[in-house]
Amino acid sequence: MLYIIFFVVYGLLIGSFCNVVISRLRTGEGMILERSHCPKCSKPILWYDNIPVISFAILRGKCRNCTKKISWQYPLVEILVSGVFGCVGYLFVTHTISSLLVAVLYVFVFASLVVILVYDAKYMEIPMNVMWFAIGILVIANIVTDIYHVPPLTDIWSSTSFLHGMSALTAFCFFFGLSYYSDETWMGYGDAFVAIAVGLLLGPIGTFVALLLAFCIGAVYGIVLMLLRQKTMKSEVPFGPFLITGLFLAFLITYMYPEYVSALL
Repeated sequence: MLYIIFFVVYGLLIGSFCNVVISRLRTGEGMILERSHCPKCSKPILWYDNIPVISFAILRGKCRNCTKKISWQYPLVEILVSGVFGCVGYLFVTHTISSLLVAVLYVFVFASLVVILVYDAKYMEIPMNVMWFAIGILVIANIVTDIYHVPPLTDIWSSTSFLHGMSALTAFCFFFGLSYYSDETWMGYGDAFVAIAVGLLLGPIGTFVALLLAFCIGAVYGIVLMLLRQKTMKSEVPFGPFLITGLFLAFLITYMYPEYVSALL
């Protein structure tokens, strides 16, 4: 139980940093050495006004200096990252070195994916430096899983690295083909790289589930917006957030309800 609480609290802190990354990727500011500041008045934020979620609630969503509203993105991202970290801690940490290592790698991946989700939703662009970071960590996580596999693997064809790698390649080719054929009107090339992360994380069945969920959620979202007359059939909507949402849901289904996944095999 204690390690789950640790993951949740750690998720709040990393979620706060994710907000910094989302903001400064756009402005080009430094992410480590430069102090946090209000995006409206640019005055530095004091440490006690920078406590995840709590400071937002105490300040009632306003800057202490200029009293202008602070975006709800900040506490929502912190809560989302914290929740995801808690799920990873619950599902993967089994008091072994290998499980702890995989859990640590996965939380960095999910933090990166949250940054990509929010950034794409706001600016309709996949931040490729963050995307490549997530892909690299997933490759390492799959290798670690193979090294500590019980019983030891006897051939590469049944390894996580091979199966998930082939899933990533298939998903990438599918989305790249859609982007190329439609000249990026149906899908952007950045979505093809998000699909790589889906395949590397979930493998064949999980990738299928994630993509199915992504298209269903995207379709429902588009229909609702059209009914509300906020979008038309020709409007552009970023697909990355749906892909990552589908990935999150498929991840939970795959690891929390493996019997349903096994039924698909």
